Amino acid sequence: MKTLKCITVGILLAVCAIPLQAHEYSGNGIHVDHPWAMPTPPIQPINSAAYLAVNNHRDADIRLIGVTSPISRDVSIHQTRMDNGMMRMEALPEGLVIKTGQHARFKPGGLHIMLRDLDQPLKDGDRFPLELSFEDGTLVKVEVYVERGVSNATDTHNH
Repeated sequence: MKTLKCITVGILLAVCAIPLQAHEYSGNGIHVDHPWAMPTPPIQPINSAAYLAVNNHRDADIRLIGVTSPISRDVSIHQTRMDNGMMRMEALPEGLVIKTGQHARFKPGGLHIMLRDLDQPLKDGDRFPLELSFEDGTLVKVEVYVERGVSNATDTHNH
């Protein structure tokens, strides 16, 4: 009976650890934490945003120059900012520089990855691929989790 309990606990720990591992991605000195998106309503056109944290562990600055995903016909790097008392959203066509040893947090009301003209609504529990392209040719592939109520998730990850 004791052995069965140990095996059960071991299996539960292993299963619970899988999503945590899948939420962090690294490549060539770039670390990406917790890519996520909110569920969308089933209305046309379907637009959404993805959020994550990009950490630069290199000895030089990096520039995120593009993002792609098979679920969206138009993916771009955006920021939301205050302009004369109004919130404005704007594309960053030149990309985003992340200084050496620094990070960029993509979160609601700030930096985000705009996903326009989605093929279908995003539902809680869905996952989809996203590929981040950097100026030096580095590609970091991540899996975005569609989740409710995680808007502070990218605020709590520091590497």
